[in-house]
Amino acid sequence: MEKKLIYYFSATGNSLALAKEYAKNLNAELCNITSVLNNLPDDQKIETDANVVGLISPVYFFGLPKIVCTFLEKLVIKSKNPYVFAVVTYGGFKGGALNQIAGYLLKNNVKLNYGGAVNTVGTYIKMYDIDSEKIDEKLVKANLKAEKLLTEIKAQKHKIVSPKIDFVSKFMYEKYLKECENNARNFVVDNSCIGCGLCSKLCPTQNIKAAAGAQVFSPCEAENETAERAVTFFRPGFSNKCQQCFACVHWCPKQSIQYTESTRGRKRYHNPKVSVEEIKWS
Repeated sequence: MEKKLIYYFSATGNSLALAKEYAKNLNAELCNITSVLNNLPDDQKIETDANVVGLISPVYFFGLPKIVCTFLEKLVIKSKNPYVFAVVTYGGFKGGALNQIAGYLLKNNVKLNYGGAVNTVGTYIKMYDIDSEKIDEKLVKANLKAEKLLTEIKAQKHKIVSPKIDFVSKFMYEKYLKECENNARNFVVDNSCIGCGLCSKLCPTQNIKAAAGAQVFSPCEAENETAERAVTFFRPGFSNKCQQCFACVHWCPKQSIQYTESTRGRKRYHNPKVSVEEIKWS
């Protein structure tokens, strides 16, 4: 009997919604990349003997999220002649994300047998606002494309992806990597923050901790309401490990977290088929 495993990374839910549907139809186990890495010693590899291995990830600036690259560097597929597929979700351009996956796998002598991409709702809130009127339309089209790819994956068809990355994708991806450096200063927490601490539970790189010297009071008091019981107020503090998934920005219940002033007033988004509890990695 074939053992099937799907690894996924997701911040706003587009990739997770797809991963859940694929796992259900393929009778595969779902595995959260963030949970795996955050519970893994730095020097340890990630080994699997699954016969069918899937990878589902969003595209960040023409390439893969840094955390997915870290995962692929550690992944060891031990089964003989496995069927390996990858599907990426993207809002603007798919770029060289699939090529990156093929390249990382090839370093470990594993071939990417099938690669596909699904255009869905873009979530890069730092650069653009989300068109509310087109969300439903985009999700319908995304689901249709995802179903088409799933049919081919179930039949274990091959769609080979070159590990070679084009110049434009390389150039744009380098800009993304640069954006990830020393970016703690770009975060702003508004006074509307109620100290729920959700942002810290969502952050895949554990980049959000309680700010030094943060005042302690209850969320009810923060909203000028009568506190029924004392609750510690969590004031977010940011380090420099942000990878621009913006889960904290999109899921904040009060829209209190801004990434520079460019995100202020812009629509937040999360896939309607995914709950915030499913995004938490811990």
